Amino acid sequence: MSIRINTGFGRPRKLGLIRHTTIYLYSKYEDVYAKAVELARAMGKSFSELVSIALAEYVKKYYPEIKISVEAGGLTQIQYMKQKLKEYEIQKNIVEIERALKLRDQHEKGSLYWFENHERALKLLKKTIKDVSTLLNPPKNLLKKLVSLQSKLLDTCKAEIPT
Repeated sequence: MSIRINTGFGRPRKLGLIRHTTIYLYSKYEDVYAKAVELARAMGKSFSELVSIALAEYVKKYYPEIKISVEAGGLTQIQYMKQKLKEYEIQKNIVEIERALKLRDQHEKGSLYWFENHERALKLLKKTIKDVSTLLNPPKNLLKKLVSLQSKLLDTCKAEIPT
């Protein structure tokens, strides 16, 4: 028996490639569903494609006698999804760092608000650099942005907390 799951077609039902299947999830799995939707969005794929890939990987793992062919790449597709989700999280962190720096610059240097936002941006930067170091092939635009944010943060001397 052999199963072939085609992915990368965008909206496969419009093309008549597969039939419609409804999946019901218990309410205790709402968090899992939300993360899966977020992952699919971050990957630039539809939720259906993500479910198709996950189903193919499950069948491949637990029923090795059934030959599975996933056009999008099998296990490497899972690694690709993890990488894209991590890139998405890094982009969100970069936006948060920029927001903290913008708030910091709105206040007088040395004030409590300035210091709090500076420290928040610094913590986020450290976390983001650690996350980027785990990526196999980090995008150059993310690296350039992180380097510019790092130089902006480190060039600014830490202010004393006013007493």
